[in-house]
Amino acid sequence: MRKTRKCAFCGREFTCNSGSQRYCSEHCAEAAKAQRKKRQQDFLKAVQPVIDIASQEYLTFSKAAILMGCSRQYVYKLVNEGKLPASRISNRMAFIRRQTLRRCLLAILIIEYCQHTSL
Repeated sequence: MRKTRKCAFCGREFTCNSGSQRYCSEHCAEAAKAQRKKRQQDFLKAVQPVIDIASQEYLTFSKAAILMGCSRQYVYKLVNEGKLPASRISNRMAFIRRQTLRRCLLAILIIEYCQHTSL
């Protein structure tokens, strides 16, 4: 007795020839493989800039915002409030050390953890 399954790519029902068959046809199998490969490439394209930024010693506010996962305006706010030290090079240019950014993020995590556990 043959089992009927639903194709993992197109969703049509088909009669499978083996127990491990997931796709109704060669076309669906190749299309699913291409889709997986594209997803992996898109992921690598998205992650590569963050990896490149993480290796830099001095960061602009925009790059710091990418690493922190927040907006550039929030980084400016943290610097203005004195919570995140920055080195001003000129009137228009300022940098944040990566090590300082890590310490700031660690302090924020510790504070949030302490507030969460005290409830």
